[in-house]
Amino acid sequence: MDAERRFSDKEVKALLARAVEYAQPTEEQTDSRQGTTAAELERIAAEAGLPAEALLRALAELDSPIRPGASMLRRALGCEIHLEEARLGKAPTRQELERLLMILPDIAKLPGSGSVADDSLIWRSEYTSHNSSGIKRRVEIAPLSEGGVLVRVEADPSLAAVGAYGGLVAGLGITGISVALPIGLAVLHSPAFAVLVSIGSIILSFLGARGIMSLVTKTIRAKAKLLVEEISRRLGRA
Repeated sequence: MDAERRFSDKEVKALLARAVEYAQPTEEQTDSRQGTTAAELERIAAEAGLPAEALLRALAELDSPIRPGASMLRRALGCEIHLEEARLGKAPTRQELERLLMILPDIAKLPGSGSVADDSLIWRSEYTSHNSSGIKRRVEIAPLSEGGVLVRVEADPSLAAVGAYGGLVAGLGITGISVALPIGLAVLHSPAFAVLVSIGSIILSFLGARGIMSLVTKTIRAKAKLLVEEISRRLGRA
């Protein structure tokens, strides 16, 4: 290849896209590999000029995929994923991140596990009998391209929503229907009464669950903010 040859932006994009296609492994090569480790992924991203912050955000989407339309559904159910972030001017060392990883379950007051790769950290809470609140938390710490680090906490109340709506709608709503149908049809001989009361019981149970999720959302926002502040304080003191 002529080292002095120049290419337009359009040609660069086309060449790189084609090179990626040629670089794809065969089926035999894919089957023989055990996948790519987090450290290898970070190295590949760094070689491609991608900041670690961008890689961590992509990993967060991979671990917590939100399908099109899911955000609207989450808003309707009151179980949106809450994000809390803080930027620190001083980047912690790998040793400081490893020490933080060891005490994160105590700081978050939740069991969990994670890993440290170079100058980044990822930690996830685990759903166990000791964490029956239904709130999943994820902590990310990544270097910023302009210097310093980003501390990011994600709180997902999806499991809490399943419990609230499943318990009230399936419990209170179905109970209301089971009472309304025999009374409306057998006693009052009024199908309209049976239908209206059944619909009303479902609506009331839904509103009750929505009210519970509003309280849950306020709580997880406050806890996520406190967790970010505590992590920032400990890293700033390190």
